[in-house]
Amino acid sequence: MSKHIFTADFAKQLLAGLNSDSAWQRVDAGSEYHKTYNHIVCFAQGVVDNCPKGSGDLLACATYGWMPTIMRDFDLTKSGLSQPIRSIREVKSSDGAVSLIKKMGHQGIIKNSWIGASKFMHFLNPSIFPIWDTRVAEKFSEHCIKHAVRQGAGQRNQYVPSAYSFANKKENYLNYTSFMLTNLKNQYEWLEKISFRFFKEKGYRPSDLRLLELMLFHR
Repeated sequence: MSKHIFTADFAKQLLAGLNSDSAWQRVDAGSEYHKTYNHIVCFAQGVVDNCPKGSGDLLACATYGWMPTIMRDFDLTKSGLSQPIRSIREVKSSDGAVSLIKKMGHQGIIKNSWIGASKFMHFLNPSIFPIWDTRVAEKFSEHCIKHAVRQGAGQRNQYVPSAYSFANKKENYLNYTSFMLTNLKNQYEWLEKISFRFFKEKGYRPSDLRLLELMLFHR
């Protein structure tokens, strides 16, 4: 049995305790991720189901190149959806997102991974489906949180247990998605300030969901 148990308490406290200055520090504004991220989001708007030019496969390659790792085992049929790209893109609400994820198969559509699947879904619909990976998952695993507290903040990066198996479970991505979309309603005072500053320095505005995820991605 996994030692990891999903909890949103730590993430909730982290997000509530931020201000515009501390939130901007967590953005890591110098990261190359921010430039390439927007290019992939723009490309994803043209991806369609059953594209003869393989636009879905190209987005999967871009997703995994961005992670980075080697893209393999991309199979949209694992989603269990007849028109997965259209279905992902058309979701407009928290309830719709939760409902769609519940309908999907238990294996992720890229490399059987929900980490890869979350990124693919996010690029198609960046305001509804949040990115999910091990660094974010650490903030939702009781095991990782307790271990980090015992070790002390200074040693966190080296000694936090791997959260990969925890992150690769559909139910944990579902819980995370629900948490993130619910927390968007909190209207954090720092969020609009960070969005404006991001536009000023990078030339585009990420979705509020992406900015919220960056706060959790930061170590």
